[in-house]
Amino acid sequence: MRKSIGLKILSVALVMVALMALVTGISSWHLDEVSDEAVELAKYYIPIQQRAHMAARSSSSELVHFERYLSLKRAGAAPARLQQERDEITRTAASVDKVITESVALVDAGEKDGDINIASPKFAQLRAELPQIARAHRDMSETVQQYLKEADGGDERIAAVYEERLAKQRQSVSDEINDVTLLLDALTKNSADNALALEDQARRFTWGVTALAALVGLILAGLITRALVRPVQNLVEGTRAVRDGNLDVHMNVDSTDEIGTLAASFNHMVGGLKQKEAIQNTFGKYVDPRIVKSLIENDSFAQLGEKRRMTVFFSDMHGFTSLCEKLSPDDVVRFLNHYFTLMSGPIRDEHGIIDKYIGDSIMAFWGPPFVEEAQHPLAACRSAVAQMKQMVEFRRTLPALIPSLSSNVKIDMRIGIATGEVTVGNIGSDASKGYTVVGDTVNLAARLESASKQYGTNIIVSEETWLGARDGLDTRELDRIRVVGKNDPVRIFEVMDLKGGSGPTGRDLTERFEAALHDFRAGSIALAQAGFTECLKMHPADRPSEVFLDRIALIERAGLPSGWDGVWTLKDK
Repeated sequence: MRKSIGLKILSVALVMVALMALVTGISSWHLDEVSDEAVELAKYYIPIQQRAHMAARSSSSELVHFERYLSLKRAGAAPARLQQERDEITRTAASVDKVITESVALVDAGEKDGDINIASPKFAQLRAELPQIARAHRDMSETVQQYLKEADGGDERIAAVYEERLAKQRQSVSDEINDVTLLLDALTKNSADNALALEDQARRFTWGVTALAALVGLILAGLITRALVRPVQNLVEGTRAVRDGNLDVHMNVDSTDEIGTLAASFNHMVGGLKQKEAIQNTFGKYVDPRIVKSLIENDSFAQLGEKRRMTVFFSDMHGFTSLCEKLSPDDVVRFLNHYFTLMSGPIRDEHGIIDKYIGDSIMAFWGPPFVEEAQHPLAACRSAVAQMKQMVEFRRTLPALIPSLSSNVKIDMRIGIATGEVTVGNIGSDASKGYTVVGDTVNLAARLESASKQYGTNIIVSEETWLGARDGLDTRELDRIRVVGKNDPVRIFEVMDLKGGSGPTGRDLTERFEAALHDFRAGSIALAQAGFTECLKMHPADRPSEVFLDRIALIERAGLPSGWDGVWTLKDK
């Protein structure tokens, strides 16, 4: 059965309510006990005690009037005055009887009261003592009346006998009232002590149960809080690990509440991410991982097709075809894999997209959304320079990779780079597509790679590429040409190194070469010939200077064409 967090919290609340109800119930019971004691005091003990005192006062008043009567009689008081005192004697005697009767009635009522529990032996003793007061007072009253009767007859001797008896009875009444008073004092004190004891017991019990309820509540709250917080903390740590790229995270599902559901969902999410990562890692070996990621995360990416300004890169290995004839198929595969591994690194380091491997050639491109538009020309050129440096390492390690090859293997690399507007998108059939670029800029980059062979250079870039990258490179303008399939002339440049990498010699060669190129375009053939010859003296292996000297020789034989603009048309692709 699924136990929700709300149910757990409700359970704690119900336990706390039950404990509070228990405290309230027991406190109410103690209050009832205290109330019973208060009822006994207020309804029975105190009223009976008051009546006992009234009986004592009335009894004493009866005797006072009796003695006053005797004194008045000896003094010869008027009969009316004597009768007045006799009436007071009768009245006070009746008052004592009434009070005693009322007290007995209160005792009877207390014994029958179902709301309280008067079970004290002293209360039963009080029930027996009160009638004794009535009897003792009745005896005293009868003696008083007989004494008055004898005193009225004038028999002093008999009156003296009654006076002696009256004194004893008076003491008996006083003793009985005193006994009842002592009993009432004891009952009152006992009831008050019981009330105080019950109140103290109720207070201690209430605090004890309250403390117990608080302790139980804190323990339960701590257990539930721990049960809730610990898996939440684990989930937080797990999400941080996933954010940091660690997908080897698994949450233990220890509960059936929402936290358990969340942990299971987290595991499912991580499993999906691991599966997606596995897909990216697998297809990233065939297609650039950024394209794979975009295809997985954005369904509309597969339908994209738009015009963008991008930089396109083509490279080709010079000398591979003849070398391949000397290698076994296994050696060819090993050779190419090692070559592509070394040459792909700089492209990826500069955030380029490797479009495809064609034989020993590489096609790549740079542009949004993978590289900012203002940065991609220079990024492509930096990658090309780095590849040329990797080529030195490749040639050095070839004998160790393929023992049948000698250390003086003649292979080199040619690169063409062009920047311009292309159409980019997922292009292909319904069964197979590739995220690629097409358009004149792509063709131009391919033609520049081919032209690099004619000029004997390693890296040739278009004018637009040069404009976007020149601040970070050492370059020289190479020519203005028409490539196959394009009528408009294109200025092309050779990338010699990163900025400052070619040194003073490179700068001097560039300045002299570009001055000779200017003379060549202006039709000053003799000046141009002298300039290119000087370039060869500065750098005997400068193949572009040799190319222009060959062209000058051709012009000298055929003559300068009419309408000369210095543009050279390439015949080969």
